[in-house]
This record gives sequence, C-alpha cells and structure tokens, in this order.
Amino acid sequence: MQPLKNLSWLFAIWAVSACSKIEIKDIPLYWDAGPSGAVETHLVSDVVREVDKPTWDAQRFGYACVSQEDFAWLRATLEKACAMSKVACGAEEKKAIKEFTRRSDMGMSRARHLGVK
Repeated sequence: MQPLKNLSWLFAIWAVSACSKIEIKDIPLYWDAGPSGAVETHLVSDVVREVDKPTWDAQRFGYACVSQEDFAWLRATLEKACAMSKVACGAEEKKAIKEFTRRSDMGMSRARHLGVK
C-alpha cells in the first residue's frame, strides 16, 4: 500500500469543467519502503527524500493508502480526464502530468529498492 497524503487533487481534476484551467498543487506522495521507512516525492517539484522508519511511523498516522494497482488506476484516470478536456489541460498541465508519472514511477522503484534487505 502507498500512503497518499491527499487525494483531493484527483477529485478536483476529475470534476473540473471543460471551461476552466486546473491548478496542480505540489503535494507530497509517500512510497512505503517497509522496514526502511518511506520515500517522499512531490506531485510537481523534483523534491525526493528518504524518510527514516521512526519518522515515517509517527508521520503516516491518518494518511490515506492505496495499492499500487489502484494508484495506477488513479493515475490513468487523471491522464484520461486531462485528455478529455483540451481547455482544462493545456500543454503545461500535460507536461506536469508526464512529470508526475515519471516521479511516481521513480518513487515506487526507490521504495522497492529500499524495502529489499
């Protein structure tokens, strides 16, 4: 399961009308690395950091979690919603989603690597 601090970004994009621009908030995403803690990536910026296990255990209380399969579905839904609205998702938004995909793949990969002992 990957904890996500906030899923409101998906629902905001999903519900956006075709007549408005969307704002992509730079929220952190955390990738559980088991006994090693977690890896933090961000939705927009290139911030990447490792969170040690004691800090992660204290920090993650109350976070929403999704499986890797469900996260992939959420990501695909975001991409589809953007593709369906050329007004809401211009070149800048599509670039941000592409970078989000790259960062989330990197976070998952790094968490898997850290979690393997």
